[in-house]
Formats: sequence, C-alpha cells, structure tokens
Amino acid sequence: MLQADDPPSRLPEVLGTSRGLLLRRRPLRAFLLRPLWLPLLLLLLVTFTVAWSVIRNAQFADLVQQSQENLTLAENVLTDVIDLETGQRGFVITLDPQFLEPYTRAQARLPQHLLDLRRALRTGPGVGRERQVQRVDRVEQLIKEWERSGGGLALRLARTDYPAAVQHVKSG
Repeated sequence: MLQADDPPSRLPEVLGTSRGLLLRRRPLRAFLLRPLWLPLLLLLLVTFTVAWSVIRNAQFADLVQQSQENLTLAENVLTDVIDLETGQRGFVITLDPQFLEPYTRAQARLPQHLLDLRRALRTGPGVGRERQVQRVDRVEQLIKEWERSGGGLALRLARTDYPAAVQHVKSG
C-alpha cells in the first residue's frame, strides 16, 4: 500500500502489485493491437500455406504433363510395333504388297520414336529415369529379335516358301 510519505517514484510499483487499484497504464495503441496479433499470425500462416500449395501444385502439374508426353511417345512406339506385325501378317496371308505399307512406314518411324522416347526419359524429371531408359533399350532389342527371327523371317519365307511362312505366322 502507498504511504503518504512514499516518494512518487514508488507509485507504479504499488499500482502494479495492488489488486484493488488501477491497472498499469499502457499506451492505447498497444491495448488495441494486442487482440489482433493472433489473427494476424494465423492469416500469415494461411498465406504461406496457400503459397506453398500453389507452388507444389504447379510442380506436380509439370510432372503430370511430362508423364503424359512420355506416355504419348511410348504409344507411338507401340503403334509402330503393331503396324510391323499387322503389315507382316497381312502380307504373308495375302502376298499383296499393299499390306506391307504399314510395315514399311513403321520401320521408317520406329527408330525416331525410340530416340524421342529415350531423350524424353533422360531429360525429364522424376526418379528411375535410367531404369526406364533400360526398358526402352530392352524393347528395342526385342523388336530387333522379332525382325531377325519372327516378322522378318516370315516376310523372307513368304517370297520363297509360302507354306512355311504361313506356318511360321500361325505359330506366333
């Protein structure tokens, strides 16, 4: 409690410790801003979270676009392989050179499609790129084996030994 002979400098000390007396004086600005700190901090947290989410969304959108482009390139290779087999079978069955058109078109396009797919896989984002390139190499190797012992052999046989070529195609 404040005594009559106490110096005025002791007044803030007594006011701060006495329950029944007036509270310490604070500037009006601090009194008005105190309730705004928590909402302001929450607003900043939400702003940073939204900005981070937008950046991550853009990154994932780029990954999705790259994946779609890779799938398109892989479909081009698949289409070429189907055309190789379709042309080979059509020619062996009919001996009509017109059926060789898909085969010859696919033979011309396939090396470039494989190269494009490899390039996209090597330069694209993501993990496991080298493994995917190895798979493309394996596909190319299988296509060459098919050309050597499957489709190409059937085409060569069709010109020299037609029944053997038909049997070869039937056997797969």
